[in-house]
Amino acid sequence: MNKLSLRIKPDISEILPMQKEINRFAETEGWSAGVLYQIDLSLDELATNILSYGQTGGQVDHIDILITSAPDSVRIEISDNGVAFNPLKDAPIPDLDAPVATRAIGGLGVHIVRTVMDEVHYRREDGKNFLTLVKQRNGKATEK
Repeated sequence: MNKLSLRIKPDISEILPMQKEINRFAETEGWSAGVLYQIDLSLDELATNILSYGQTGGQVDHIDILITSAPDSVRIEISDNGVAFNPLKDAPIPDLDAPVATRAIGGLGVHIVRTVMDEVHYRREDGKNFLTLVKQRNGKATEK
């Protein structure tokens, strides 16, 4: 098992360097293009949400990301000191059947993350949000 630890400053411009670092790590770990795409998509969405909505009063000092790459799975833990927000319970559920022009804003990114990841867990601890994602590398999804 190999690990990559990243600390993202509270600035949207940090997302591209984050993705480049993850891409380098993925290449050394031999992730498939599909696994990398789904992880990139999820982390882009989640980091953007934290930076856009978690900063009430400029509270987010940084986002910590710990990626553990094992032969059969990739585990990602994202933590931040933003406002308490459980995206699994607090994000709006998007109406995917409604016409795009009439859909309510919000919730689609979290829906995508829940769809492409095999496991998604949230906890609030010591004034921080922790979101854990697991992606199976062999294509076998676990129960959600």
